[in-house]
Amino acid sequence: MFFRRPDKHTFPQLTLPLCCFLVLVFVSACVEVKNMPASGVYTRNNEVDIVNNKVLSRQDERDAEELLSEYVDDSIKTASTGFFGIYKKIIAAGEFDSTYLESSKRFFRGYLNAEGFYNASMDTVIITYDTTMRRTSFFGKEREVVEVKNKFIINLGPPLRIDTITYTFRDSALQQLVEQNSNKSFLAKGNRYKKADVAAEMDRLSNIFRNQGYFKMSRSALLTEADTTDPALVSTEILDPFETIRAAQRRLESPTVKLRIFQRPGTDPEAYKTFKVDSVFIYPDTRVRDNPDSLIGTEFAYVDSPTRGPIYVLENSQAFFGRIVRRQNFIYPGRLYNDSSYFRTINNYTGLGPWQQIDLRTKTSMTDSTGLINFHLFLIPAKRKSLQFDIEGSQNNNISVSNALAGRFLALSFNVSHRNRNTFHRAIQSNTIARAGFELNNSRDGVNSGLFQTFLINLNHSYTFPRLVWPFAFVDKKQYLLSRTKFSADWLYTDRIDFFQQSAVGARMQYTWRKKVVTHTVTIPNFETVYLTVTDSLIKVIQQNPSLLLSFRQGTIFSTGYTYFRPITYKSDKHSSLVRINAEVTFPGPDLLFDRAYFQFFKIDGQIQHQIKTSLTSSWNFRLFGGVGWEYASIGQVQRTLPYYRQFVAGGANSMRAWPLRQLGLGRSIVSDTSSFFDRFGDIQLEANAEYRFKLFRLFGFDINGVAFADIGNVWNHFDNADGEGELRFDRLYKDLAVATGTGMRFDLQFLILRLDFGIKLKDPVRDGAGWMRDFTWKGTNRIPGSAEKPNYALQFGIGYPF
Repeated sequence: MFFRRPDKHTFPQLTLPLCCFLVLVFVSACVEVKNMPASGVYTRNNEVDIVNNKVLSRQDERDAEELLSEYVDDSIKTASTGFFGIYKKIIAAGEFDSTYLESSKRFFRGYLNAEGFYNASMDTVIITYDTTMRRTSFFGKEREVVEVKNKFIINLGPPLRIDTITYTFRDSALQQLVEQNSNKSFLAKGNRYKKADVAAEMDRLSNIFRNQGYFKMSRSALLTEADTTDPALVSTEILDPFETIRAAQRRLESPTVKLRIFQRPGTDPEAYKTFKVDSVFIYPDTRVRDNPDSLIGTEFAYVDSPTRGPIYVLENSQAFFGRIVRRQNFIYPGRLYNDSSYFRTINNYTGLGPWQQIDLRTKTSMTDSTGLINFHLFLIPAKRKSLQFDIEGSQNNNISVSNALAGRFLALSFNVSHRNRNTFHRAIQSNTIARAGFELNNSRDGVNSGLFQTFLINLNHSYTFPRLVWPFAFVDKKQYLLSRTKFSADWLYTDRIDFFQQSAVGARMQYTWRKKVVTHTVTIPNFETVYLTVTDSLIKVIQQNPSLLLSFRQGTIFSTGYTYFRPITYKSDKHSSLVRINAEVTFPGPDLLFDRAYFQFFKIDGQIQHQIKTSLTSSWNFRLFGGVGWEYASIGQVQRTLPYYRQFVAGGANSMRAWPLRQLGLGRSIVSDTSSFFDRFGDIQLEANAEYRFKLFRLFGFDINGVAFADIGNVWNHFDNADGEGELRFDRLYKDLAVATGTGMRFDLQFLILRLDFGIKLKDPVRDGAGWMRDFTWKGTNRIPGSAEKPNYALQFGIGYPF
């Protein structure tokens, strides 16, 4: 027989992938062109290529090429959309016209001049014509069109660099202020001349002046003179013409500019006069339909405030108490005008909550030596009360009484919240939240094989005061930014199906203020008490893993906490960092309180985040995290751990992403790995993460971004588990560390970022040896022969960035 009948399974196994491949090839070849020009000739693509670059780094060169592409004349730009890079639709085809190439060059030159490249040449444009068949709709007929691709070749040439900077102000007071702050200048000798830097320097100077009482000073009152003349070319002392030619050649190879900043002639003389605040009038209950100008002149009750200066508050509606309104004002009568105090006042009112909008009017007058200003602040209240219903999806690894059990895979909650922005007419915000939610079961094995893993109910009520109350009232007198006091109380009921039920009650006072860029938060006191009902299933698990008994204890916490948060800025805007440190310590007390354990511990953790922007749409992001806690009441006694809702965990969408939440550790211990209760809690955590984020494409008007990441870390205790593992010891740290890598996508919806990450375990401490994966497999076992296989990967869903 020359052929045989194929096996019935052969056809779908071979043909289905082949058909899918052919469909993808066909669809990817489809380009739909809407709004086709009548001439049938349109610009398909514009490209900018910088050559012979000896100034910019390769990354800066790519950024410049991307920016220059935006300066191509809109008439020869083509707007398109697509579907995951497969199907492309041109929604606005730009008709090709060579005259628009010249206008594009003018736009290029304007941008390059602003960046200091005055000698750039862009005479070469490569134009490529391609005749092809395109559809004007997906199912429409094809027609012959001509596609044009333009490639602009740009040679930057030597940049213009700063030779000298001088400041010459006729007013000696202004000149002195400039000299005192010269070390903060945006301009420096030898730097590339940029118009943006010159503008930033003029803004800096005007801000310095305005902070010293020059109310009418602005950038328009200053002038910058740029002199590019080379003295060697105009000197009458050089008689040798060849020396003049050589000087001109040097000038072309290394052009320089001399900058001088001075007072603009003809400016209003009052711009160079200082002004004092005469009085402040505040209208705290201005309606949207009110005309602010018509309210000026209203009779006010004079209020004498020795600490904050005499101000006037209109209190005809009694909607706000005058003292609360005055506390947010930092424009003090009798003092020189200060721009920082003005913006601080505006930000205080807008950020407080009761007011949705601020309007301002000023009235000035001149005396012999100085000016006077009257400020009129019109505060438009926001809607006082609101009721909101929403659905929330969350995933987190921040363990506390309120969320110790939520978020292994996907936790959903239904929330109802009531907000009052002006409680007791004192700008106090009250917020009441009722939440009911559940957690899906991501690993349906062991005891619980159902769809749901956890149910929870949560009630929370809080009051936020617009100042610091006792015992931090002395700090409030220093008038720091964002001074707030928050009192909150909550109740949480959690049912971890087939294992335990937990009821937790808590209350706390939280004080927050900001000094310059550093935000301080102090929590004192913090009270929490936990009731725990365990099932036979959990008891069996504890018998298999006795160390869990030390964690799963019901008890009471009475503590104080502190958080330090600081963003770090650098001279280069490509770098940015954040530092956060948290600490908590309990007050000493008896071993038992309310017939339950009284937890006594100290815990501290901190993290550093750093971002390096590699382009306009990509960046490297790093995080280093470390934390440790001690149950100090057990020192010299039997070792105990922190309560489980204060312990550290690893895994999940925000930590080691190749492991589900709370399923990594302790160290390389396999006690929890062989138990039916997979959660692991530790008193110590070390972790480092790295991500490379980049833009993929746009879909339906939203950015779709990609990421490649690597995670390394684990959690430990201060003592070993029953298998002799689990304690942090630096001589075996290498074996204990877990390593993961992976990739993911970010769906940037502008108001929300949805995240999907796929992580792979490269090094799992429970494996033989050091734990490295020698041969890739989708599932693997631990070092015990015959143990159950577990995935070597994890798919994580999250909201927002992991760090």
